[in-house]
Amino acid sequence: MLYKIGEFSKLVGVPVKTLRYYDSIDLFKPSEVDMFTSYRYYKEEQKEDFDLILALKEVGFSLEEIREHWNQLDESFFLKRKQELLQDMER
Repeated sequence: MLYKIGEFSKLVGVPVKTLRYYDSIDLFKPSEVDMFTSYRYYKEEQKEDFDLILALKEVGFSLEEIREHWNQLDESFFLKRKQELLQDMER
């Protein structure tokens, strides 16, 4: 099932403006874009990825970090960030 941008924004709980911004910075792209109307469409399966982006943002990752490492999200990435946060707490 495809969702229009407004429907998907309600599904994930963020404003349409956020989805457009994430698209513009190449962080989270719509599944399809209508070539005539430029309407953005999202698949239900994309909700899981979007939820992960929100969770990473919530624990302190910047949008740039998420975008740069999206294809390399593994345990070492999270452990490195954990060490950085622990060092910040010690200071």
